[in-house]
Amino acid sequence: MSKALTTFALVAVLSALLMALSLAVARHGYPYGAIGVKRLDGIADTGSFLPLAAVYFFSALLMMILPIRAASIVLTNAADALFWATIALFATIVGCLVARWAFGQGGVL
Repeated sequence: MSKALTTFALVAVLSALLMALSLAVARHGYPYGAIGVKRLDGIADTGSFLPLAAVYFFSALLMMILPIRAASIVLTNAADALFWATIALFATIVGCLVARWAFGQGGVL
């Protein structure tokens, strides 16, 4: 559990710093900042998070109802990778929202 929390915190902080840098550059009028914000918003979108979370939920459901050998195959081949991808994507969403809130866009929350 601590490994997941550490990964979440690291990805959230790094994505918040990247979003803050992009917002600061965009505020000064450089086009690269707007491109960076647009790309991070594309990554940190619920349209990409919800299907991944649904597939992770389905793999967890399969592990509950399958026999132990089949459940171990689902765990090693699907659920573990989906878990880390879900953690990273959710941390990116949180980091981007925190950076936008810190730059005065309070309505984003």
